[in-house]
Formats: sequence, structure tokens, C-alpha cells
Amino acid sequence: MTDCIAIPVADGRVDAHFGHAREFVFVTINGDHEERRSCTPPQHVPGALPRWLADQGATHVVAGGMGGKAVEILHQRGLRCILGVPAISVDEVVAGFRTGSLQTGLVVCTHDDGHDCSHA
Repeated sequence: MTDCIAIPVADGRVDAHFGHAREFVFVTINGDHEERRSCTPPQHVPGALPRWLADQGATHVVAGGMGGKAVEILHQRGLRCILGVPAISVDEVVAGFRTGSLQTGLVVCTHDDGHDCSHA
């Protein structure tokens, strides 16, 4: 089975809020084979990121925090959300994903613009 993990990153680490990330790393895992690519997401408008992530072939989204509406839209598109991931490196995310030991915790939002990032 092939999985494609979409990881919002800032300075090579998981971004605390996926909706404001300036870069996503997509890691496609097929057995022992792994392929990585970095992409610039579309402008932050409602519904754009979930559609774009699905179009990129993502099966999972790993993030620090995410709004409830985005979680709902991603689930509708068949993507699984793994939230509350601390600001760890992409290598650490992939290793934890592969072994089923990816640590998650409290969903923390790094900005305050009147929305709810507490969905997990």
C-alpha cells in the first residue's frame, strides 16, 4: 500500500498551523521506497488547501494544528489528519509514521485571528 504524507513545514520542521504554511513536503512511502518533494501551497482561502492536498495525492496530513472546517473537508476527501505533532523534522515525522510511533499532543495554534485550531 502506498501512503502520501503532506507535512506543512517551516524551517524544515512541522509548522504549528497548516493553513499558514508557506511550504509543504510530500513524502510518498511504498514499502521501503520513499520519495520526497517540496511544494508551495496555493493562497490561503477557504477550501483551497484541502482540494490542493487531495489533488497532490496526499492520503494523510500531519500538522501541529488545524481548524475544524479544514479537518472536515479533508475527511470528506478521504484524507486522514494526524494533529498535535510538535515542531519535529520531516525525518522524524516519517520515522514515526513508518513505525506507528508518531507522537502527538495538544493542538497548539501560533496565531490569534479569531478562529478555532483546537480540533484534533
